[in-house]
Amino acid sequence: MFDPMTWAIFVFIAKGLGVIFSSGEKTITSSSGKNIKIKPEDTPKILLDGNQESGKDTLIHILQGKGFRDNYEATTISKDEWVEANNSLYLIKNVAGSKAARMAKEEIRQKAFEKSREQDGVVTFVYVFDASKFLSNKKAEKQIIDEIDIFKEEIFEENHKHKRKHKIRLKILGTRGDQIETTKINNIENTIKIKSLVDCKVFDMTKNPQNALMNFIIGD
Repeated sequence: MFDPMTWAIFVFIAKGLGVIFSSGEKTITSSSGKNIKIKPEDTPKILLDGNQESGKDTLIHILQGKGFRDNYEATTISKDEWVEANNSLYLIKNVAGSKAARMAKEEIRQKAFEKSREQDGVVTFVYVFDASKFLSNKKAEKQIIDEIDIFKEEIFEENHKHKRKHKIRLKILGTRGDQIETTKINNIENTIKIKSLVDCKVFDMTKNPQNALMNFIIGD
């Protein structure tokens, strides 16, 4: 049975100029070295979630313009990183994927809900999964679908219980598309769309698709 506490990471990306949990004006240094004054409460946000080894750290590297990374090491401490993309500034808050750091995740998720309610801002949740495992057997496929459905139910409850003006959106992002034939990628995307009724796209991360990733995440 899926345990929500195994969700390994939240990445908070504040589009435009902003951070997640503080308020008022703040000065930060962007990845290009610019000092920028930001207002956290005015910015749309993206929350990235996924299990350990699903490709989240690689995704972060690509969004930062650092390119594909093929080595893996579980993040052990929570840290914030700024990214510039699509003429906007993004804050990535990486809540570690290692076993030792998992317990903080639920508290951060609830805090994110609370703060986004207060600000009534636009929030997108992105669930990241290893698409190559989706094809390995029916048990792995069912586990991924079940995880998506749990996430979907939690967002549905948050949206309707608190009557949010801006509903939280959910998107599903698959990694390791380089290990899968094109026809099978289409089958994975269509299966998830049909079973979970959520937008899904699988990416070949070795191609460093920074713009395509951001367009999928923030697009309608």
